[in-house]
Amino acid sequence: MLRAGVLVAAMSVLFAACAMVSQPPPPGTRMVLVQVKNNADVPVELAVTVGSTVVPGAVQPSSLGPHELADITFYLPLGGDWWITTNGMQMFDARSVDEYVRQGCQMGMEVSTDGSGGIGCYSPR
Repeated sequence: MLRAGVLVAAMSVLFAACAMVSQPPPPGTRMVLVQVKNNADVPVELAVTVGSTVVPGAVQPSSLGPHELADITFYLPLGGDWWITTNGMQMFDARSVDEYVRQGCQMGMEVSTDGSGGIGCYSPR
């Protein structure tokens, strides 16, 4: 009986440790850290899409609650036509995002109460 308890405890620790490991970055991407503010009254789901296809694991974490501010890691494609989407709607295209990435500034994104958004450089909090 003691063995079963030890085994269950060990497996619980292993599962918890695996849950804390983040996904590996998608191939052919670069990491960009962005401070995102959700001013809306509803949560937002963030994604990176190429055409109509969502790039799996490209946004970590991919959800942001109402009125939350968080540092979000985006894994953005190295080239091509891609979008950052919020709740399935195209919000920021590759050109807009790349402009700020080239500037080397601290990037910030904001989702407004009406669901629109803005992107730019910000002063760290």
